[in-house]
Amino acid sequence: MEQWKKVIWSDETCLQVGHSLRGKWVTRQKGHELDQKNVLPTYKSVRVTIMVWACFTGEKVGPMIVFDEGGIGSEEYMDVILDGLFSFVDDLLGQPEEEETIRVYKEHDIIFMQDNASCHKTPKVLELLEEEGISVMKWPAQSPDLNPLENIWVDFKDHFHTRFVELYGRPSKSIDALYKYKELAKQVWSEIGQALVDRHVESMPRRCQAVIDVGGMWSGY
Repeated sequence: MEQWKKVIWSDETCLQVGHSLRGKWVTRQKGHELDQKNVLPTYKSVRVTIMVWACFTGEKVGPMIVFDEGGIGSEEYMDVILDGLFSFVDDLLGQPEEEETIRVYKEHDIIFMQDNASCHKTPKVLELLEEEGISVMKWPAQSPDLNPLENIWVDFKDHFHTRFVELYGRPSKSIDALYKYKELAKQVWSEIGQALVDRHVESMPRRCQAVIDVGGMWSGY
């Protein structure tokens, strides 16, 4: 577990504003299934999506970076590494007292997990990580249920949607609205509890064994 807790888990996800991933159940009388109070509206004319990146370890929840519309390319991911990952590493290990000080990591002090998305594997990104002495975990293609952040996204999106409905009700594509949604996403992420993170990190031995047991297929995580 001490080794798993040192891993910096990272991932991107697309946040669809105004859309809940969870099914909603209601108790109703027979013949009243289409009453307004028993149905959820959809907003097909307005589709607002936000791409976010976040990371964490078994000891600390890391930052969230919110992108402009259009997804993540190699240049955007370089900014993630520079502004997101490296600042998080400094938070974990502490800033050197003097600017001229060169920090030398011990082996496996920092293990960075990223999946095999093309923007993650560019020579610039890999060279930069190597220069900073950050080991990158070897990650299997089509990894079956191994990244605990995938599970945390579900809770994050559920809480974001609840707060969004309370504050705004329905989505808008205005510049002012998009700014508010991005700030809300970062706020909700900052409220992710360490207990939730710990629970998922502590599941890693069980996750790995479950994947082995099913021969690399879906494990249930």
